[in-house]
Amino acid sequence: MASAPWYHGSINSTKGIGSGASENACNRDTAVALRRLVWFDDLRSISFFPGALGAMLLLPDKSAVRSEPRHQARFCGVPLRRALVIEKAETATVEDPLDHGTVRQRSRDRVRCFRSNLPDVPLARLLQLLTEQRSNGASPSTTEAALRDAARRAAADRQPWSKAETAVLLVLADLSAEGWTLDVARDAIWMKPPSESARTGETPAAAKARLRAPREIARQRQLAEPSVSKFIARMHAPRRHGTSKVSIASLIDDGTDLARALSEISGLPSAERAEKLATVVDPVVEIVTSANRCLHTGLYLRDVWRYFRHTWSLEYRPTPGRNLQVIVRNAARPNAPVMGIAALTNPVLNLENRDRWIGWNYEALLARLRTAPQCWPDVRDALVRVLEEAQGEIRCDDLIDTANAFEGEALERNLAALEHAANRERAAALRAREADPDSRASAKTLPRAVDGEVDWAEASATPLFRAKRARALADVLSGLRGLERAPADGVRLLAELKRDAELDRAIRLALRKLRERGLASRILEVNVCGAAAPYRELLGGKLVALALATAEVRDQYRTRYRHSPSEIASKMAGRPLVRENDVCMLTTTSLYGIGSSQYNRLKVDLGGDRVIRWREVGETRGFGTIHFREETVHLLRQMSIAKRGHRHVNNVFGEGTSPLLRQIRDGLSALRFDANDVLEHSWTRLIYAAELYPSARDDLLFDQCTAPALPSMAEVAQAWRDRWLSARIARPDILARVATQGPATLEADLITRPSEPTLFEHMQATDGKELLA
Repeated sequence: MASAPWYHGSINSTKGIGSGASENACNRDTAVALRRLVWFDDLRSISFFPGALGAMLLLPDKSAVRSEPRHQARFCGVPLRRALVIEKAETATVEDPLDHGTVRQRSRDRVRCFRSNLPDVPLARLLQLLTEQRSNGASPSTTEAALRDAARRAAADRQPWSKAETAVLLVLADLSAEGWTLDVARDAIWMKPPSESARTGETPAAAKARLRAPREIARQRQLAEPSVSKFIARMHAPRRHGTSKVSIASLIDDGTDLARALSEISGLPSAERAEKLATVVDPVVEIVTSANRCLHTGLYLRDVWRYFRHTWSLEYRPTPGRNLQVIVRNAARPNAPVMGIAALTNPVLNLENRDRWIGWNYEALLARLRTAPQCWPDVRDALVRVLEEAQGEIRCDDLIDTANAFEGEALERNLAALEHAANRERAAALRAREADPDSRASAKTLPRAVDGEVDWAEASATPLFRAKRARALADVLSGLRGLERAPADGVRLLAELKRDAELDRAIRLALRKLRERGLASRILEVNVCGAAAPYRELLGGKLVALALATAEVRDQYRTRYRHSPSEIASKMAGRPLVRENDVCMLTTTSLYGIGSSQYNRLKVDLGGDRVIRWREVGETRGFGTIHFREETVHLLRQMSIAKRGHRHVNNVFGEGTSPLLRQIRDGLSALRFDANDVLEHSWTRLIYAAELYPSARDDLLFDQCTAPALPSMAEVAQAWRDRWLSARIARPDILARVATQGPATLEADLITRPSEPTLFEHMQATDGKELLA
């Protein structure tokens, strides 16, 4: 942060900022450590900043600071010549207008600054639009509409800056659609995300509804897509199967009839009630494949799963990579109606709180060693074993020959040089490919040998994978070299780490490899899990979450991928490499960070060590791309290509995590947005994890496999009926809600509502298609 001339005097009101305290003195270092300071000259109005930043401090002179109470500052609209803003948030990212630099810290509720690199003419239009919106007290939704109108005009303007201007307007419109507040000060745009916490007087249910509103808009847009609306209409259309006419409605239970059957059971003695319940609700698991059909309707199960997924509050997008879709059905009812659906996929790679809970985080490992230093030898053995196995899975013959050095730091330096050379070669090839569209072959196509099998050796020789192999081998060798001199005693290790940077780095590298191995084959992410109507009211979501931890699901996953080579690992090895699928943990995130979740208090004890328990292990940072529309993403991709001169992200396995995130980050940077500012959308989620057996976390940390027998679906279904279903059917209000749900309610939920045309639709209807090219 730039030094400020006004800071040479005494500061008398920095301690306790935000609480109204004004006379507690502290020195400059303490002040900067507590809060970030931002200097504004000639700020027109501070009505926007108090809710975002907390206290507003007025500077009557350069030797003292006076703290104004928040309620006074909030309504202070008089022009101020100078003001010192001190952020209320614990940490923040703000820009210092004195030096145009950025001070980075973390806070989801912080204000973010955007200084556009647009030319003067479009920049002036943008700032004027936002200033007028703010002066008129426009809501975020009104501001969004104004920004989208401006984007349509900019797209039709055909100026050299039209594409960049349109992209900026669409990014800001998408943020406004999420409830972000936008304001203008000192020729910069200040952006603040909505608070995820419940507002004063707001119930958790109301807060969820507020957070759900933007998601519902995106879902409605998807339902209106021609391909989606045709699919839903096809699922609703009656068709003949055997001697009956059926449709997707045949797989949606009649809530009235179900409620009547459950009501008759609710008054029975507990022992008899448990027996009778199984004759009305008998959950079974069905795994979706590309070819299997429903026995009762003839519909493809993949279509059945997709239909019910469209009834979720989030729009549906297929997930790349390994995937197992699950349907839970009630075998005791006519046509075995769908009770709920789920999907297992590759775990999220960067989830700090999950990794800390498992023990993969460096600080978490040190904390464990401080309390149990005797476990260090086992941890060290696991780290060395993982590095040695990783070395054996890297094709290195060509690397060693080229590196021309065979040991120690010299080899590692030469490998780093090989990595840089391969990256330069790849960038040149991508630029040439972009310049000659006719020569573009799919970057995803795998080379084939004469016998038709994938030629993994050739796939490993591409510039992308030469760079990855050189980097990975250098890291592995460095890690092994550092761990060689690690002391065997845990107490001595902790002391040594304070002065041995190479040992510290080696442990971090080995932990990363251990984490990569666990995420590749030991953990699955639950990215879809929930109940279908009318079973939502009966806590069917809890049943589905428990069903994923059964032997049937684990065995089906093992069978599906038992002989499937891992594409990235095989390219790294230069030969087919099949990972063991010894899944020991499931993880997921809630839809919202507030209110109740189906994973709360979700535990069943089936005897012995067979306990299924979902537990909360932290929260996400609220970081991602969920708040950007398709048209915005498209233009950001174009900005990324224009910036680099080639298509840097080609959706190729091994290129990097989350292609969409990297494309958007590149495009935002090209527009001079701080990508982290915009991608950190403040919509945090709770992280949940379920160990499939009690020692699962230790297995992940010590790189071992216990793999005990898991409970069956029948056992889980019985436990769910005893623990939750019996209590729910005893409540008349619950059964009354069940009775109102059925095929008609789901069909009504999938009816699209009219919406404004997107920029894509507007441009395709006019003559501005070249902007979208």
